[in-house]
Amino acid sequence: EGISTVDQNEENKSKNNTYSIPKQKKVTTPPLLTSSQQNCNTIESILQRQWQGARDWLKCRMNREVDTVSSYLQACARYGLKPDGAICAAATFGSIVARPNSGEFCDGDLLALVETLRPCGFRGIDLSGIDGSKLINAGLTLRTSVRDDLIFLALAPKTRIQAADRFFLSAVSGNCRYLKAARCDLGNRGADALTRVLTTRKAPISLERIDLSHNGIGPIATARLRTAARTRNILINLRGNAAGLDL
Repeated sequence: EGISTVDQNEENKSKNNTYSIPKQKKVTTPPLLTSSQQNCNTIESILQRQWQGARDWLKCRMNREVDTVSSYLQACARYGLKPDGAICAAATFGSIVARPNSGEFCDGDLLALVETLRPCGFRGIDLSGIDGSKLINAGLTLRTSVRDDLIFLALAPKTRIQAADRFFLSAVSGNCRYLKAARCDLGNRGADALTRVLTTRKAPISLERIDLSHNGIGPIATARLRTAARTRNILINLRGNAAGLDL
């Protein structure tokens, strides 16, 4: 009752100057993951990435197989030939060497194969499983069509000397690194043909290895061929020919 007017005014000012503190919102933190849960999440993400990568790789591989095999089948159909099963299998599984094994393999079959070397990814042709007597213009086909795509070439048994000579020219005119003509019954004429190719070509030769073992080559032809190979720094195998000159 004895409060003065001045005291009431000061009390009212103090009430008006008070500020209300806003209520803070409660922040809910997510529960901490245990180490086992974190490991499970990491493994799951890794497996998902690996599975996606495997699916992409398989899809690309299937598309490639269809493209490579279809290119060879189209070439065979264009020439009216029966496709070789071994070549289809090599193209399907991504082999770099085509090794036909059909008994009817001839010049036309080789032409279809040569046209699909690059689409199929082949870098070598192994003709050791066919009859070489049916290949007449095969060497000419390789020389004009393959160029720099071939790094390995194996001749067929019973290859004619004329065809073998063209095979040799194909091997030295491109990027072929390994020429195999073992057990092809080339004899002295075949050895002299290869010697002539090695000695008369003036341009550099990419050949690094030659296998002419067991071809019935005589001592004189063997010596000439050995000298020509050494001049070109080529490692040559002449075992099974002239006795005492095996390398």
